[in-house]
Amino acid sequence: MPSKVSQHFLGLQLSVDSLRAAIVDEQLELVGSEHVDFDSEFPEYQTRAGVHVSPGDVYMTSVEIWLRALDILFERLQRNYELAKIKAISGAAQLCPVWLTSDVVSALQSVSPQASLREQLMPTVFSVPQVPVAHDNSAAQFASSLEAALGGPEAMANQVGVTAHASLLAAQMLHLRTANTDAWKRTSHVMLASGFLCSLLTGKLACFRESEASATGMYALSKEQWDENVLQAIAGPGDSIQRLKSMLGNVERNAAAPIGTVHPYFSSKYGLESDVSIYPFTSECLASYLSLAPSSADCVVEFGTTDILLTPAAKVVPSPYFITVPHPAQDTTAEKRKYISMIMTRNADVPRALVRDAYTKSWSAFDRLVAVVPPGGSIGLDDKLFSFWLLQEEQYPFSHVKGVYRFETGVKVAEFRDLRANPRCLLESQILSIRVRLAHLNNNGVFLPSRSLKSPRSSQVVDGIGVKFDPYDISNLPKRILATGSACTFPSVVGLLGDIFNAPVLVPNSLVEQSTPEASRLPSTARPALGAAYVARWGWRKTSRPDEKHASFEDEVRWLMTKKWTVAGNGPATSGGNRSRSVSAPGTAPGPGYKHLHAKSGLAASSFAEEDEDEENNEASFGQYSGAVTPPRSLKNLTATPALSSAATTPSLSSISGSSANPTPNIPLEVGLENAAGSGYPPLAPIQPLPTDDADIQLGLVKVAEADHDTFLTYAAIVPEYCRLERMIVKGLV
Repeated sequence: MPSKVSQHFLGLQLSVDSLRAAIVDEQLELVGSEHVDFDSEFPEYQTRAGVHVSPGDVYMTSVEIWLRALDILFERLQRNYELAKIKAISGAAQLCPVWLTSDVVSALQSVSPQASLREQLMPTVFSVPQVPVAHDNSAAQFASSLEAALGGPEAMANQVGVTAHASLLAAQMLHLRTANTDAWKRTSHVMLASGFLCSLLTGKLACFRESEASATGMYALSKEQWDENVLQAIAGPGDSIQRLKSMLGNVERNAAAPIGTVHPYFSSKYGLESDVSIYPFTSECLASYLSLAPSSADCVVEFGTTDILLTPAAKVVPSPYFITVPHPAQDTTAEKRKYISMIMTRNADVPRALVRDAYTKSWSAFDRLVAVVPPGGSIGLDDKLFSFWLLQEEQYPFSHVKGVYRFETGVKVAEFRDLRANPRCLLESQILSIRVRLAHLNNNGVFLPSRSLKSPRSSQVVDGIGVKFDPYDISNLPKRILATGSACTFPSVVGLLGDIFNAPVLVPNSLVEQSTPEASRLPSTARPALGAAYVARWGWRKTSRPDEKHASFEDEVRWLMTKKWTVAGNGPATSGGNRSRSVSAPGTAPGPGYKHLHAKSGLAASSFAEEDEDEENNEASFGQYSGAVTPPRSLKNLTATPALSSAATTPSLSSISGSSANPTPNIPLEVGLENAAGSGYPPLAPIQPLPTDDADIQLGLVKVAEADHDTFLTYAAIVPEYCRLERMIVKGLV
């Protein structure tokens, strides 16, 4: 039924491959959503997943697509929803720079509804019309030189809270100044995509928010200002620090204050009210985190092209192993300062897709292999298998390492004797890496769910890279894992996540198969749009109802969802996890005009195209673990596979240093393009809901995995060897 609440709130999300919108009402009930897919809507740009790929691991996207998509998105919103009901707007965007000329200020102010954004802004506003996306590696050498100029990774982390990597804004600025001096001279303003999108909505340049400035590699959070040492290293002899400060602008700390009202372009052209407030935009990963409203003992894991673990942080501790940023939705005039810590790995979806193509025929076969192979790839206790897939430029301490490393009985090997162990060993390595790095947050007192840190028993101390910890100690592991992203639609992935962290895993109920296949759902890829809509509602309440007090953004979201659940007349949710019960949780239930958005990721919980295979034979093979069975594709066949074309979204693997005598061959990926609609082949088996607490159901969460303590102990016993091999790789000893 249509919502009776007149106030609506709009969240925008600018991703690499699409522009999305989510509308919620005052109770955070999803009213509807729209999206513009760049590849299908604008085929003339010849992008793949929104990106142009060039030799040298160069990944670029066009700002012209963004401008065209924004007009199309608002046309669809106007056609399908009553935009006059919208009271506030916020947004989220990918982390990429936008280079602007001095004409941008006047151009934004004078935009007319008589012409499109592209027609009015493209000719003069951008000093560089193509901008690098997060997986661009063209600035890698500049990141390294910048880090060296600042004294190394630890010194840089102490100064600006991060270590250097190719997509860091500081590295991208140094790259532009060095490689494209003409464009650098034309550039008067530098923004992130989130700030640029916000500027389009308001008609004036938006300031950096502190949560995003802290991740640029140029902002000293302890001093609350741009770091002059970094700026000097970027500017070089020909520029002044003052010019760079002018290019970056001021940094705003308070996220509760509106930036302004919507530009007349959008109100007169698309029917928005002229007094619609615009609240600060943020990054996609932080907006997705906000959509889940985690508690102080929760960890959020976001799977995607980059896997990210986010935790509430009690304080800021500079470290090269993680980054801590101010909370993007806090009122600094009334709340105690809050932070969020992040652990990121860039080798995420790409290695998973490579292993799928190399050793299985489909994602469902990949998932089944993981399920039947024992923990560590072997039944024995002393012959566990380990693999490290470092194909893309990684952050410290792996910034200098690239290759595929496999170990069997502690010895580096070209390939496992049983090839079927590869999928499970890859997933274990990815999740164990996050688990080990979480110990840095614990030891520094940044994330302490138990409120205290016990001294590890000497007999169980593991010497990880830069940290010593007890892998058997569960006191400071998260009490719950809230997972989003396409990979958490795999039963095997959420199972491993729960076992390694010894915690239940919950996902948004939109990821769990609904009672009818036609049920509309908000896809996992749209969580940032939903989080942005929550921020718009929160900011509007802070301005319009200041007497309504809540301790924090998360507390307000939880209160609204619980209130909505109660007002709707829902009885207690069943604790048995009965799939026949229809659970319409806040923020996920479809409203009038809601349209399902197709998730493009290759790991999405939609149908996947599978090659023709004999299911009975496969089930027989998978049912009994035996080293004699080989995967559907042999390495001999893979060697003859054509090399990855430059149009693909996965970097070339033609030269992988570090892999042994038999390196992994080039594998063409079709990530995100599989769709078995009408194909007749079975899709990936969906994750199944488990008995879930009422409080979690009210928040739109469903438990999909419960930790097995015996398996946790098995992985705890594996951690010492994992850390030993990791140290050897970093030191170049293998």
